[in-house]
Amino acid sequence: MVGVDTAWLAFADVDALDLWRHEDSLDGLADVAFWGADAPAAAQEFTAGPLTTVGDERSYGWTDLPIRSALRRGMTVQAWRDAEPGRGLAVDFRPRRHRGLALP
Repeated sequence: MVGVDTAWLAFADVDALDLWRHEDSLDGLADVAFWGADAPAAAQEFTAGPLTTVGDERSYGWTDLPIRSALRRGMTVQAWRDAEPGRGLAVDFRPRRHRGLALP
């Protein structure tokens, strides 16, 4: 018996890879999510609703926003968090991109 380390094997279509958009939004839209101990207070402050995406059960934010609007909202929530040291809040800006489609 011969021992073998675990390895990954990948096959790729060169033409399809040419169309891959890793960082750019595919449709010009993005989501903003935030969570943590102070998320309910931030949601109330910024009129954000609970997110319903699987994995975001205790998160709040907005979906399907134009990129610039999503970026502004995310930065505003971050500024609110940073204005009071110790606030328990994480913020995530999520452009719609291939990377998000490839990873669960």
